[in-house]
Amino acid sequence: EEQRKKIESKIPLLKELSKKEKVATASAVFEGFNGFKAAMVNLANECPVGETLDIIGFSNQAYKNEKLAAILRDVNKISKKKKHKFRMILDNKENSFYSGRKEEGISEIRFMGQGFTSPAAIDIFQDSVYILLWDEIPYAFVIKNKNIADGFRIYFEFLWNQAKK
Repeated sequence: EEQRKKIESKIPLLKELSKKEKVATASAVFEGFNGFKAAMVNLANECPVGETLDIIGFSNQAYKNEKLAAILRDVNKISKKKKHKFRMILDNKENSFYSGRKEEGISEIRFMGQGFTSPAAIDIFQDSVYILLWDEIPYAFVIKNKNIADGFRIYFEFLWNQAKK
């Protein structure tokens, strides 16, 4: 009888747990120049008009390969048409990407300083996270999950507050 009462007392809690909305997750990996370009175009197309993208770790690594730089220029055209805005954490003011973005006036940019270089960048918007490896063989890892995106956004905000204007 005692066990039955304990179990019955947990039924309302179990019912509440079962009502909670399940967070959907989708993921994909894109490899090579064609895959990387497809992922980048998807990112720009899926990001809603006027949306702000938070970007961590974009360094001059992206420009060591002209093919990757060309992909970025093409994707930036889509973002410009869709009036995307950017909050970016770059390595330093010598970043060749900085001068172009500064002139456009659509990006808030902060810097982590010397030593903050990476061949990878993390782009976050809505429930999407794109981890982009700008390397000889480029990769894009895409995760669509609200909780994961929120976690990366917290990480972004922490770094954003540490970075210098």
